[in-house]
Amino acid sequence: MLEAGFDQVAPNRQCLITSWAYEQAVASGLEDLTDNRALDVPCYEPGYTLVEKLQTISTKYRAQQESGQMPTNFMRHYHDVFCLLDDPTHHWAERTRNTYDTTRRLAVSIIGEDTLMGSRPSSESTRPNGGGTP
Repeated sequence: MLEAGFDQVAPNRQCLITSWAYEQAVASGLEDLTDNRALDVPCYEPGYTLVEKLQTISTKYRAQQESGQMPTNFMRHYHDVFCLLDDPTHHWAERTRNTYDTTRRLAVSIIGEDTLMGSRPSSESTRPNGGGTP
């Protein structure tokens, strides 16, 4: 998941930004390919983004419960959290894990236990380079 904006990018980590098309071209053995990936782009630490997304879900859920109206862009935050959880490079602090567990219980209460909300083990990642989420 990559979100662009003008807010702070600290704390950050250096990330390689690539594309599915580029990775497929490399895998197919295409010759004379120009490497157009962006190298060492400072990207906001995914753990911080995860906590912000969980907070947004919680806030929008409370608003939905009060008004009965579905907030704009509510469900996309669940997808964002799913993508962030698929990042094999994250190292969660206990507080982050507790926040995730609480929010997951809330999500299950809304959309049901049978809805897939987990992430694949990192060995099954389909992202280029084993993928992290910048």
